Amino acid sequence: MFLKNLFSPLKLAAAIDLGGTNTTLALVDQQGKLHHRSIFSTKDFAAPVDFVNSMSGAIEKAIRELGDYNPRLQGIGVGAPNSHARLRVLEQPVNLPWSGVVPLAAMFEDRMQCRASLINDAQAAALGELHFGDGRLMDDFLFVTLGTGIGSAMIANGQLIQGQAGFAGELGHVIMEQNGRACNCGRKGCLETYVAANGLVATYKQLRDTDTLESNHALNAEGVFQAARTGDKHAIAAFNSTGEMLGRALANSVAISNPAAIFLFGGLTQAGDFLWRPVRQAFEKNLMSIYRSHVQIRPSGVPSKEAALLGAASLIFND
Repeated sequence: MFLKNLFSPLKLAAAIDLGGTNTTLALVDQQGKLHHRSIFSTKDFAAPVDFVNSMSGAIEKAIRELGDYNPRLQGIGVGAPNSHARLRVLEQPVNLPWSGVVPLAAMFEDRMQCRASLINDAQAAALGELHFGDGRLMDDFLFVTLGTGIGSAMIANGQLIQGQAGFAGELGHVIMEQNGRACNCGRKGCLETYVAANGLVATYKQLRDTDTLESNHALNAEGVFQAARTGDKHAIAAFNSTGEMLGRALANSVAISNPAAIFLFGGLTQAGDFLWRPVRQAFEKNLMSIYRSHVQIRPSGVPSKEAALLGAASLIFND
């Protein structure tokens, strides 16, 4: 075994999923297998240098623990919000405990003496789908994350479409309602304000007097789902409104990107037919006739806790 490992080193990428609340670190091989996984509180790192030093130390420790496999670190891939992929920096990361422009990739390269790449979290998850999920069978698809916000990415001809600054594919910030709900981006009426988890809750509040909200239904997306399960007509209507708007937006995106499929990912997709039925109905209704019945809307083929990690690793293994 020792001789085999000596001549067949285990090639690994360090994958980091940097979130506003938690950061997950993993060591991933070229087949998408995780050999290590650990979670940190992002708020514990007051400065970017503290984050880089801590993650680097954790990577080095994890590699030492895999010593029998003769591991070789190929590089570090980071998925994070507000990433400028081409400049390899974080720009004004509002949900992180830092400010300004953070040259995160260069900081990792200086500390670890290996290649580092940076990408936004939704694009990282899309790359995970492309290289390790059901997207392996497709050259063209749209990937949409439904959570606290809306993230999205476009894959065309087997490549991630990033745009001039690396921010391409932001479906969540397509304006759906003129002078609609205020969005964190500074505009009004963005898809994210209606279709993300907070948007679903806001729609439910509009449809039902919150003073009569039953005590066993927390006022969050999970609470709206539980209310729908008990037959609450306002919760069901909120899901119908949410699904209808998302389906309309996805139909519009098809006219631009002509994908083979659209993958939906994230917590809201667990709502089952409460969400999926109105999405698919509105999607088919609003599609151009040449696309009807030719574009699938389907759940992601990558485990939810691994998608961004696998995508970050693919930055190293697939350039």
